[in-house]
Amino acid sequence: MRYRVDPNIWDLPQFASISYDQLVSDYLGWLGTRTERGGPTSSATIKPARDTLGSFRKALIIEREPLVASSVSARNYDAWVKHPVGGGPAIRADQAEERAADRASARKQA
Repeated sequence: MRYRVDPNIWDLPQFASISYDQLVSDYLGWLGTRTERGGPTSSATIKPARDTLGSFRKALIIEREPLVASSVSARNYDAWVKHPVGGGPAIRADQAEERAADRASARKQA
């Protein structure tokens, strides 16, 4: 199964405008302090989760998507998986922003 929750949950008005960074911070905090599902998650699990969510964030920047909860979508997931950020070498956020700006500039010149 691809999704564990309704894939449209972040489109609901009460969630759509939550900052992506706040969403990630809250989730990672919950992982470390949860009381269900066997208790807190180990740091060996939290680090890969943080890295994965950071990679997804970079892909959102590259694709010029807003960093809000409504950008957590099947369409953006699919783009991230196909994007070099998803499976290729990691890039820093500043590099991602620079690449997005370069692509926007190239589109204007075309």
